[in-house]
Amino acid sequence: MESNKKHKAIILAAGKGTRMRELSIDTPKPLLKVRGKTLLQHKIEMLPESVDEVIIVVGYLKDKITDELGDMCEGRKITYVMQDELLGTAHSLWMAKDFLKNEERFLVMMGDDLYSKRDMEECLKYEYSILVRDTDSLKDKAKVVFDESGHIQDIIEKYQIDESGFVCSGMYSITPKIFDYEMIKLPNGEYGLPQTILAMKNDVNIKAVEASFWIQITAPEDLVIAENHLAL
Repeated sequence: MESNKKHKAIILAAGKGTRMRELSIDTPKPLLKVRGKTLLQHKIEMLPESVDEVIIVVGYLKDKITDELGDMCEGRKITYVMQDELLGTAHSLWMAKDFLKNEERFLVMMGDDLYSKRDMEECLKYEYSILVRDTDSLKDKAKVVFDESGHIQDIIEKYQIDESGFVCSGMYSITPKIFDYEMIKLPNGEYGLPQTILAMKNDVNIKAVEASFWIQITAPEDLVIAENHLAL
């Protein structure tokens, strides 16, 4: 990858965050704060220098996000795309399709989880990559299966064996070629991004990048975990 090559980062931030309970009634989940900064700010600060524009897919309480960040943040241009219907992560990315057609590759991540700059840079080394994290228990999670070369072979939803393994961490490097494929519809009616990327596996290599840092924010107690972790 050329050192002067510029990339875009897409942050999926349209969801309601209902599991955050009263915390997300008046505040979109990506604007909840950890150590005085919003989850979105943490992500944008961590972006590699090669990322010069951020596309944020908004929906729930979108005006609060646009008012908070404006059109520039951390020296990077901010572009907003609206997702009117919450139809899953692949559908969310498809809303930004027109802004990505001429890109070499781009970085996609969730609007509420916390990632490291190192992992972002590692994902961008590959045209196609999925950030994965090891866990002691895969039960009811999405198991990521990859071969000895680190190429992803399968993603098994709602895995039923209580064993250790790797799960998807919600960050991806992708090229515009993905838009030539059909979005994969999940049993709940939403369209899944990791499953749609997996549909390309016979045509491209999809690299499993093991996360050095990932804090998934799904419930109020996760904010406390993040506060404690970032205080170290």
